[in-house]
Amino acid sequence: MTYRDFFLIGLLFLLSILFFHKILISSESLIYSFDVKHQYWPWKSMVFKIIRNYKEFPLWNPYTFSGSPFIGNPLVFIFHPLNIIYYFFGEICFNYNFLLYNFLSGFFLYIFLRYLGLKSESSFISAIIYMFSTTLTIRIFSGHFGAIGVMTILPLEFLVLEMSIRKNKIMNWLLFSILLSFSFLLGHLEYILYSLIGLFSYFIFRVTILKKNTGKNNNIIFFTISVFFSVLLVSFQIIPILELSRYSVRGENNLGFSSSFSMPPYFPISFILPNFFGSSVNGSFWAPIVEWEVSAYVGIIPLYLSFLSLILGKSSYRWFFGFLIIFSILFSFGKYGFLFPLLFKIIPIFRFFRKPVAIIFLYTFSISCLSGIGFDNLIRKRRLLSSSKKNRIISELLFLVTIITFIVIVAFILCKNYIIDIASDVAMERLSKMSLPESRMDTLVSNSNIIIESIYSGILGDLFLILVINLFLVIFLIFGLSKGKIMFMFLVFLIVLNLWIYSINYIQLDSKKMDNELVSFLKQDSSLFRIFVFDNVKIEGLEFKGSEYIPDYLAYNYFGKFGIETVWGYDSTKLLKYTELFSKISNNTFGGPESRIIIDEIKNPQILDLLNVKYIVTSEKLLDERYELKLNESGSLIYENKYWLPRIFPVHKKIVSNKPLENICKNDFSPSETVIFEEENGMGFNKGTDDLTIIEYSPNKIKIVVNTTSSGFLIFSQPYYPGWDAYDNGRKVEVHVANHALMGINIGSGSHLVEFVYKPKSFKIGLLVSLFSWSLVSVLLLLIINKLRT
Repeated sequence: MTYRDFFLIGLLFLLSILFFHKILISSESLIYSFDVKHQYWPWKSMVFKIIRNYKEFPLWNPYTFSGSPFIGNPLVFIFHPLNIIYYFFGEICFNYNFLLYNFLSGFFLYIFLRYLGLKSESSFISAIIYMFSTTLTIRIFSGHFGAIGVMTILPLEFLVLEMSIRKNKIMNWLLFSILLSFSFLLGHLEYILYSLIGLFSYFIFRVTILKKNTGKNNNIIFFTISVFFSVLLVSFQIIPILELSRYSVRGENNLGFSSSFSMPPYFPISFILPNFFGSSVNGSFWAPIVEWEVSAYVGIIPLYLSFLSLILGKSSYRWFFGFLIIFSILFSFGKYGFLFPLLFKIIPIFRFFRKPVAIIFLYTFSISCLSGIGFDNLIRKRRLLSSSKKNRIISELLFLVTIITFIVIVAFILCKNYIIDIASDVAMERLSKMSLPESRMDTLVSNSNIIIESIYSGILGDLFLILVINLFLVIFLIFGLSKGKIMFMFLVFLIVLNLWIYSINYIQLDSKKMDNELVSFLKQDSSLFRIFVFDNVKIEGLEFKGSEYIPDYLAYNYFGKFGIETVWGYDSTKLLKYTELFSKISNNTFGGPESRIIIDEIKNPQILDLLNVKYIVTSEKLLDERYELKLNESGSLIYENKYWLPRIFPVHKKIVSNKPLENICKNDFSPSETVIFEEENGMGFNKGTDDLTIIEYSPNKIKIVVNTTSSGFLIFSQPYYPGWDAYDNGRKVEVHVANHALMGINIGSGSHLVEFVYKPKSFKIGLLVSLFSWSLVSVLLLLIINKLRT
């Protein structure tokens, strides 16, 4: 590392500071980040609430979906070391972590390319392209915190892998394994899988095609062991995740589901014209996929530099990055292409995911690297373009592109009305075929002209930017190519300006204030209850940028943040059986993992009773006498359910049926008296009287005293899930599935001290494997250190 390296690394950090200057000016505001606000921060609040209030490790989440496993949910990344910072400093840490991730993504790529032999200026250009590309910055807006982490650490993984291949020492391979294990703790397993595909491809390239500096011939063995060992190090997380996959709606699926998020073949036009499909920031995005999954704009100059690196460069690495670009684009087409369906048939792991397009970050990473290689060629041979016939053709092509762009701009301006009319017709046709909530559809239709004008202006701005950049490049090639420092500063200025014009739009500030009168009212009730929230309730502090439409699933996590337990939530790993039960509230049929459950009418109120729902939050009046109005706050109403049932209660009648949901939905089904089993549980029930008291309650353990005059069944209104054990007067008893998705135990007459305890074997086994693996790592490191000393 030279002084120049330290200066440029410092400049990377300064650029990150400038990019995130809003959070330094306003310490009372948060960067608006959809999933952070509606998912990650509520989850962290729930985790810390359990630790503070109950002094136990948060294995189980009682706050959403009537209870669900925390330990098996990869998106919570409950074991990530940075969690300790959030525990002490709160949600403001997200602001500075975004800044940190932004800087580190560039820093790691810089040192990786320097290790490959690129000059400091070339590595710097690659770094700024990667860190300010829309692939990374738009995920700040979407809130894919774990995905940003995976993208940040990717260049460091490539660096450590390259070091391991060259030196082929156990110490390096151990570091590679530990680094991979930490990436698993970031939670977004699909992105981790795709990063492993990139790393594996690079490894194959290095040991088969580019054999320079590859150490000994046992690299393949070390690589395989390192990847396998990285999984063992985090088995305490991996094994519970595998267990949850068997019970969630996101288990093994067909090609249709696994390719749900596929990039349309025409979408790469946005790699050149990023405003072509509108923007999620102002609600104008119109492509049939969410913007943050497909956005991969790196600017105009990086495309030129990448092209130069492929046709002019001598570095063998350019062929790998060129291959990775083509592979990632073809793979991201998903169901629209041939590559993903082919790999789906061959490799079973793809059946557990749904976003082929998520691999697009490998395209951005590769373009960034190729840009550095291309610039490296220019500064090593500054007069190359003026002395070579082949490269003079490139200059002429650049000038030709400038002329064509100018002609397109003129035509675009002259034909404005014609273009907007066609766009309006297309938009109305597309909207008529889309299945959207009525309020969202009304908003789009009423604002269609404004949205189309916005997209038109955005595309025109894109074309003007391309024209200006091309003009500057043509002029610069004529007058300034021989001056390397000037060329470097000029290109850095244009690249940063180009990317910031788009990326800075995704840094939106948001208020830290979250609580309101609804929360205050519900927190006054000290009883053990849950709430149900209707769709599209207006809640202060709950915003969905770019849309007036507020999905109900966001509200559940919102209330969960304050320790208010709910029957639904915002999470892709929800339990299948429970989801089927919940959907029957409105008599819907669960249509698969991609279908959204919309409860617009209560048709089976007995399910709400069964799920311990005491309060209903809605924006419309409920006329049923079952519900009593308790609060009217700014158009949001809270009703009390007069027939709500306790969290745990005994029943003395049973029905055995292989269609439990049909029986639950019958008008004469009384959940306070009857339980439904799918198979006989071997115990006779008799009518009796009961007395029940909960003497201890925490997310992982519930203790109840029950006195009953006859045998029956004790229903625990919480989803059945392996790992929950039950004890009756100290004796372990079997936990049965009740009412399709819930759980409970048989009880005889008399007095009982009943305990429900969550002690998942998956976590115990994983923890033992991880402890053994970390012990082995420690021993190996000590032996290596001792050997170095001697």
